[in-house]
Amino acid sequence: QTMGLAPSAVTAEVRQGEVVLSGSVEFKSLVSVIERLCRSVDGVVSVAEHLAYRTDDVPSSPTST
Repeated sequence: QTMGLAPSAVTAEVRQGEVVLSGSVEFKSLVSVIERLCRSVDGVVSVAEHLAYRTDDVPSSPTST
């Protein structure tokens, strides 16, 4: 609810403090936000994300030459 996502959009499997996220979101920028929210939960020791996104809204960093 915090992210305005449908409950079926992202699933989280937790075993001994290790979280595995899967599913899909609309925007790429949401992936890091969801990951940070999971890491902030007491008892979480690691987060692995396998999230797809439909729109890449993250600006690419300029490459140096």
